[in-house]
Amino acid sequence: MKISFSFVLFVLMVVFIISSSENKKMVGEAGDCYDSWMCEGEKQCRGRCKDEYKGIGRCDKLSPGPGIPRDCNCKYYCKYPPM
Repeated sequence: MKISFSFVLFVLMVVFIISSSENKKMVGEAGDCYDSWMCEGEKQCRGRCKDEYKGIGRCDKLSPGPGIPRDCNCKYYCKYPPM
């Protein structure tokens, strides 16, 4: 049985397409971004994050050290996450 070159090429293309179609995150794909600033209270943290980024903001539970203020951490959806 003789196998033609075009048939082999077709099979290789199908295998390549199937193997590369897994749910991998590509460069430039949308994802989660983060920003932080000094926490001025839980309510203000959530409000600023929601108003500025349409995200979810939470203050750190513990201060990183004496005299160091807690941070407000804002997680939001962004089209082009930093690399």
